[in-house]
Amino acid sequence: MGLKRVALIVNGENVTSEVGLGSPTDLTEFAQQVSDHLRNFSAAPILFVGSGVTRRYLNLPDWKSLLAELAALTERDYSYYRSTASNNSPQMAQLLIEPLKTKMWQESESALRQKYEDQLIDPSSALKVYVTEILNREEAQTTDDSQLLQEIELLRKAKIDAVITTNYDGFMENLFPDFKVFVGQDELVFSEPAGIGEIYKIHGSLSDPNSIIFTTDDCESFKGRNTYLAAKLLTLFAEHPIIFLGYGFGDPDVLEILSSLANCLRDKNLSRLQDRLLFVNWQPDSTPAMVGTVMAAGTHSIPVHMLTVPNYEDVFSALQSLERKYSAKTLRHLKEHVYSLVLDETKHDRLHVANFDGDGSVDLVLGVGVIAELQKHGYRGLNRIDVCMDLLHDRDFESDFIVKMTLPDLLSRPGNFPAYKHLSLGGYLNADGQIKDPDILSPKLLRWLGDVESKLRPVKSLRKKATKAAQQFGDFNNMARQCTTDDTLAYFGAFSRDEIDIDELEAFLLKIETSKVRANGDLATNFAKAICVYDLLKYGPNTAWAKRLV
Repeated sequence: MGLKRVALIVNGENVTSEVGLGSPTDLTEFAQQVSDHLRNFSAAPILFVGSGVTRRYLNLPDWKSLLAELAALTERDYSYYRSTASNNSPQMAQLLIEPLKTKMWQESESALRQKYEDQLIDPSSALKVYVTEILNREEAQTTDDSQLLQEIELLRKAKIDAVITTNYDGFMENLFPDFKVFVGQDELVFSEPAGIGEIYKIHGSLSDPNSIIFTTDDCESFKGRNTYLAAKLLTLFAEHPIIFLGYGFGDPDVLEILSSLANCLRDKNLSRLQDRLLFVNWQPDSTPAMVGTVMAAGTHSIPVHMLTVPNYEDVFSALQSLERKYSAKTLRHLKEHVYSLVLDETKHDRLHVANFDGDGSVDLVLGVGVIAELQKHGYRGLNRIDVCMDLLHDRDFESDFIVKMTLPDLLSRPGNFPAYKHLSLGGYLNADGQIKDPDILSPKLLRWLGDVESKLRPVKSLRKKATKAAQQFGDFNNMARQCTTDDTLAYFGAFSRDEIDIDELEAFLLKIETSKVRANGDLATNFAKAICVYDLLKYGPNTAWAKRLV
């Protein structure tokens, strides 16, 4: 009988699943239509994002408003630059280079020069620094409109493979923090992108002001190298549905990219893009509809699907309804490692094939760069000692796999174990250390997390002594210096988080480690508990461990 399924494991992570696109639920008729269309493809969509998105959610200025703010920094009116440049925005930006360079070297701008001293390297640098300052200031003002906030949350949960954007701001990086970012044409052209879990900022980024495409010279340079960029993007367009978002129909940036792509294809192959190109056309008060149409890009007619919508909720709901078993980050790691293995003949000895007892539906495991622990017994075989030691000595475990396989398995075994490190590194927690989406974790794990603080505090029989010791010594540092190791481990859990220096706690645990690992390899109970407290304080909710025991 032939193999039913092959499991791929990369550095300890099972990334077997294809990008499984499941059945959408609770969608409007239009969202269902979009979802059904996207489910025809084996790969998840890629978003092609324009300035309309960040104007909508961050209220960032458009070209005209941004140029007007820049002109206000000079001695001439905006109307002067507009008329001189014949209302051509890149040419207006070109005219602003010299006056803003002069302004940058005024005494009043010394603090700004110092802040960006490494960025002021050519005549246009001052202009781009001022652009960065304006947009960073505006970007901090996210919308408070409830409808728009709902759309943002839907977009955050969208199942997509990558983002291509002409925007400079960090909005998409904030929504998809696990995605790898490529800035500018050169970084994309001279790299080997995986096409999964990545953001391509083809017009530059505020994180590198000189990368910004803003002036006439910038645009000409960009166009001159567009053929190389198009060649890189062609693979993405051929393998994924592409959703254009935040552009006007006929936007010159979009038409230029499509024209360059079309030049790489014969006319008979252009029709293959038809079902893959979706253009979201925002029209307030419109009735949602998806129809086929044609975009004229240079000498080519590009077939696209036009999605006319009054808001983005249905589109983002359709993207959220797509399902896959593993994250884009995980799948990117798979492609990167397999590419590296095939390209580098010195790595052939890292290819490992073994039985995979953990899943009866898997007949064969192909492991690429499999870590030692996984070669021995897999992530389900890791015990609480392995996970505890990972807190003190990073073992380079894949966080997503720890959360999905190891933690659920540890729940059925006795003893405390740290969970928050891999919940945090795996992207399951927000900036405050709270669970982002409870629906993707098991109810049993959620219940355990809800009760973890009470499990880690000193046991009832020691609480009176612990509270007295906390009152006597005032904080962890004093207790660790003046008490025995065993008393410190037993009592320090009575302190509040503000009374425990996390770095000092880590140093303390490392210092006593050898004396607290038993002959059989197990850990002393209070030592393991202390590691879990360290995990909670460093990676867990900011509100945890807030008060001293009384």
